[in-house]
Amino acid sequence: MGDCEVRISDPVDGSPLPAGAPGQVEVRGPELFEGYVDAEATAAAYTEDGWYRTGDLGRRDHDGWLTITGRIRDMIIRGGENISAAEVEGVLELHPAIDHAVAVGYPDDRLGQRVCAFVVSRTEFDLLACQAWMDERGVTRFKWPERVVRVDSLPLLPAGKVDRAALERRAGGAGPD
Repeated sequence: MGDCEVRISDPVDGSPLPAGAPGQVEVRGPELFEGYVDAEATAAAYTEDGWYRTGDLGRRDHDGWLTITGRIRDMIIRGGENISAAEVEGVLELHPAIDHAVAVGYPDDRLGQRVCAFVVSRTEFDLLACQAWMDERGVTRFKWPERVVRVDSLPLLPAGKVDRAALERRAGGAGPD
């Protein structure tokens, strides 16, 4: 991409964030499209000061390098706290028994959403093992999954990506594990 500005903003209030802080990736520049055919979609995609909301989560380091860490729609909002599904997944996938992990939100009347982790593991991995692992890794307690579902494989979309929507539906209808 040619001449382009990038900034990281708070996904909740849109305020710009300092280097190193994780947030929503926004861009602007002469090569960026002017908008969608649908004026409402354009208004939702752009900030008032002309920055395009990419839908990506990321951070810029102090040298200006951008790291994409996930997607806004993969954000779980539990009791007003933003939880990056990618962050939870990354910590879980550090566990020696886990081959793959996907964290999704499921509805909760009191907190809005709760965190469910689907894991493909070589040995038993339940909620107690998950909590111990998260605690050992120093993960803030509000980010810990409240449900862990061990699966043999994860559902995939035709493009080979994990079908998060299917997992969200399953988590929403599942009882406590």
